Amino acid sequence: MRCKRYQMWEAVSCGADLLIPLSRPSITEAERAAVLEVLDSGQLANGPRALTFADRVALRAGGDPWGGVATSSGTAALALALKVLRIPAGSEIITSAYGFCATPAVIEHHECRPVFVDCLRSGLIDPDAVRRAVTRSTSSVLGADLYGSLCDWHRIREVVPPSVQLIADSCEALGAERDGGAIMTHPVDAATFGHFPNKQICAAEGGVLLVRDIGVAERARCLTSHGRDGVRVVEPGFNYRMSELHAALGLAQLDRFQELQQRRSEIAHWYTAHLPACVRPLPTDPGRSWFVYVVTCDRPAVEVVRELEARGVQARRYFPPLTYEPAWCHVREAFPMAAHLGTHAVALPFFPDLTTDQQRAVIEALAEVVADGRPGSSAA
Repeated sequence: MRCKRYQMWEAVSCGADLLIPLSRPSITEAERAAVLEVLDSGQLANGPRALTFADRVALRAGGDPWGGVATSSGTAALALALKVLRIPAGSEIITSAYGFCATPAVIEHHECRPVFVDCLRSGLIDPDAVRRAVTRSTSSVLGADLYGSLCDWHRIREVVPPSVQLIADSCEALGAERDGGAIMTHPVDAATFGHFPNKQICAAEGGVLLVRDIGVAERARCLTSHGRDGVRVVEPGFNYRMSELHAALGLAQLDRFQELQQRRSEIAHWYTAHLPACVRPLPTDPGRSWFVYVVTCDRPAVEVVRELEARGVQARRYFPPLTYEPAWCHVREAFPMAAHLGTHAVALPFFPDLTTDQQRAVIEALAEVVADGRPGSSAA
């Protein structure tokens, strides 16, 4: 049986052909050549590219190269983090009520209890809410660095006991900085990255776990390949390996990282300069690594998405509050900011190859949609 609260968040479909997609990876001849090289080599798995990819992501994130472990997805990296940090089953893990479902899902699969707290207007977890949620059973804080911005990890470290471990779900934030430093310069015990086609760099699928201890990193690598140390199965593990095909694609994208980020930043600033007066971008920061472009307006997000798609512009609600999903709708606490953003936040088309003409079409469609919803308009 579906949760009644979820019904208002169900996906909207329409019959219009979508002329402007929400996201699309930027693929050049360099990426094609890299993937073909792997195919021609015959070594599609268990090769050097996945190791190199993890090393380069670790360096990009301010960590040590030996601390990077390639995985099959960002979600796999999150699950692996809980395992190798020895988060005790049955403990409480504080996380945000606003974000992607993978974050609390891995908590549940680890047989821990997600303790939801509210977010800030930026969508990032609220450190003061974290402080209020700490109990004797709290083992860790799993915060998501949403939209390409880092949480205030220094403040979170200050408000929780030293025994509480901090895990950064940075799957949306490769390249982000805060206070002049990337994620591994902040007081986190582990960070994870995902490389789905809509991310800052695309590996089609894949992820990376970053840790601080070389022994923990070696154990994590072992666990990604069924718990084998090369000869023996030293403990029950998983099949979390990244293939050489995915790693080759990711490495080619890393070679273009600055170019891709520059283009994303240009697109974001163009949007901000041309938004209709009643549409507001979410707060940003100088160290943001642009992942998506999210706005809020007074009309419900579900209506805005439906009417944009009717005009050929793909959009998404980003995100429905997690406690409105059927999996967690038993949680009765109120999270006002998560509810507000879940009601009003919309992601617009955003990817490096988006043209200015396409952006103009998005803004024109958005202006029509928000105007139709104003009191006194013909649609009111």
